[in-house]
Amino acid sequence: LQQTQKHELEELIKRHAPQAAYYREDGTVFQIPGEDETAREAFMADLQRVLDTVPHAEIINNGEWIAVIHEQLGKGNVLRACLDWYEIEAGTVLAVGDHGNDVSMLDGSITPHVACPGNAYPTVVEAVQRAGGYVAEMPGPHGTLEAFEHFFRHAIPWPEWSREECGKD
Repeated sequence: LQQTQKHELEELIKRHAPQAAYYREDGTVFQIPGEDETAREAFMADLQRVLDTVPHAEIINNGEWIAVIHEQLGKGNVLRACLDWYEIEAGTVLAVGDHGNDVSMLDGSITPHVACPGNAYPTVVEAVQRAGGYVAEMPGPHGTLEAFEHFFRHAIPWPEWSREECGKD
């Protein structure tokens, strides 16, 4: 970061007072706890303004944790690199996620097969919908199973399971 950006970041931290801030070689992580999504969104918007002039910086949100990493470390780029390394066709891969750190692999730019559980973060649901993917009705791991069933219904034999057996939790 340039001196001006460092000063802006210090001011942002004073203004928002995150519970924790960790500075590591591979990224910077902030903790904004609590149920108030508005506080996290305001922090991320101010953080984005500080980083607008920082090339290759990516902000990811995973609940109360907000991280700044190099864009190549995001899950989307890691998935893309794995597909290239193992020579796997992107059209044969299903990407499923539920938190903000999953958005870069769920935007449809890597694989057309993307999904999320029904209780995924709103930004994840929006990314999956924009990509033409599948948003499960069920939450959590059961939603992930529902997504697998949706995509693999005709490709592989799938055991029957019911929503009543899995529950809604």
